[in-house]
Amino acid sequence: MTLPLSSSIINSVGPWHTTQRSWAQSIYALEANVNSTPTDLEASFLLGIPTAGTYSLGFRYWDGTGNDLDVVLDGATVGTVQYKGTGAPLIENFTGVYLTSGLHGVSVKIGQNRAVQQYASLDYLVVFRS
Repeated sequence: MTLPLSSSIINSVGPWHTTQRSWAQSIYALEANVNSTPTDLEASFLLGIPTAGTYSLGFRYWDGTGNDLDVVLDGATVGTVQYKGTGAPLIENFTGVYLTSGLHGVSVKIGQNRAVQQYASLDYLVVFRS
């Protein structure tokens, strides 16, 4: 299952916006960019899982420069996206995630390191049985 993040957001904290990007396979990217005083930045999504099992989560994002992105599932961090500065879209996969059937909350939180801008340009989340 693939969730285009720009149209699947259910809640956010901070200045998130949707922008059409040529690199985004879902056409629009969900973005946040803060160059001043770090602030809380978080975007949340719902994920419906039909069958309990072990899954992989893949986030497609633009690999620029900025604070790390924590990926949180049902309140627990499942991993961190660390920018590599390639200037290209990448997919960060988090494997071995056990999910029960039903709805799950997924959030992306941007770090608050003052030495680096708070930045994210997110395309989609793909979820598949592993």
